[in-house]
Amino acid sequence: ATKKRKKSPTSAPNVSPQPVQQQQQRRSRKQQQQQDSAQDEKDREELIGKKVKVKWNDGNVYPGIIKEITRTIELIDGRKIRYYDVYFKEDGKTANVDDRDFV
Repeated sequence: ATKKRKKSPTSAPNVSPQPVQQQQQRRSRKQQQQQDSAQDEKDREELIGKKVKVKWNDGNVYPGIIKEITRTIELIDGRKIRYYDVYFKEDGKTANVDDRDFV
């Protein structure tokens, strides 16, 4: 009788490591974002440090300085809304404001 040899774990069928593929997909998605943000990058250089007036919910307008562009959202109708971190000297706070609140 032939002895049944236990299959050694190394002879497992060749399973391609999937996580690697996922990383590649993720990377290509990042590259797309970077291409989109080339224009944002230009705007960012112009906008950071820019003085803006922001209309608050209380109806008052406060002066602030753009510290950073946090994100850009594209609406279904193609309009883009940018979110900014705006620093307000008066109360020393930084608030996240979108550009619809700019005066």
